[in-house]
Amino acid sequence: MKILIIDDQILFAEGLKNLIESYDESNQVECVDNVDNGYTYIEDKGKPDLILLDINIDGVRGFRLFEYLNRLDSKIPVLIISANDSPTIATMAMEKGALGFISKCSQIEVMLEAVQKLLSGESYLCKPLSENTEIHGQVTTRQQEVLYLLSQGLLNKQIASELNISANTVKAHLHDLFKHLKVSNRTAAVKSAQRYGLI
Repeated sequence: MKILIIDDQILFAEGLKNLIESYDESNQVECVDNVDNGYTYIEDKGKPDLILLDINIDGVRGFRLFEYLNRLDSKIPVLIISANDSPTIATMAMEKGALGFISKCSQIEVMLEAVQKLLSGESYLCKPLSENTEIHGQVTTRQQEVLYLLSQGLLNKQIASELNISANTVKAHLHDLFKHLKVSNRTAAVKSAQRYGLI
């Protein structure tokens, strides 16, 4: 099986490559350190059987990989590997088309199980991603997506473009979020959201 790892943490990526190849010698794993090099790999060497993507790579650009795969009309399964196990990011990734999400802190056996499940056409979601709190019940999935993009430094128009909604809708979401989080500005909203595990 051809597997592509897209991760800018070289030591982690190389360790994961060695782990997957030693588990099954038929696996051929390549590592690239950014999404653009992932595009180049696919164009030069063909579609892999599985992509492991650090969604935090290149800011929000990691999500653009799904747009690229959709343009290719590709059904390549994507497993998100992330140091941030926020349910918001997991939800966003699955909505974009990822078949799996796993924390980088997972045990070796769990990581290998996730890889095998996706190679077999199944999905995988590590559990638990996060403990639910009262605030989680008050904040919608869309509002969590807005918070995540806000934490990446995007302006309202950029958030609107990423989520295919209007700038006015973004403003409305922010108004509600400030109320739920009991804050009055964007910076405080991000800090509060991080404290509650929303992003």
